[in-house]
Amino acid sequence: MKLTIKKDTVVALFKMEDEYLKDIKRDATGDGTKIKVKDTEVIIADAQACKAAKNMIDLREDQIERYQDLLKEQRAMSKKK
Repeated sequence: MKLTIKKDTVVALFKMEDEYLKDIKRDATGDGTKIKVKDTEVIIADAQACKAAKNMIDLREDQIERYQDLLKEQRAMSKKK
């Protein structure tokens, strides 16, 4: 997350790409394919926009936690083999 000010307005910028999308991008880069994902932008102009920004933060935290759980499961499965 990055906060910035544009034209006297606070703007929150979010990189919402999760680890699954990063894996796809990493695999495609080997083929010379370029994938660019733009930041999600929330203009913080009122309480509703602030709530939306908070929800975006919560969503990103959830994405990270789910991916970490997946990695733990994969490590546990590979140890069992």
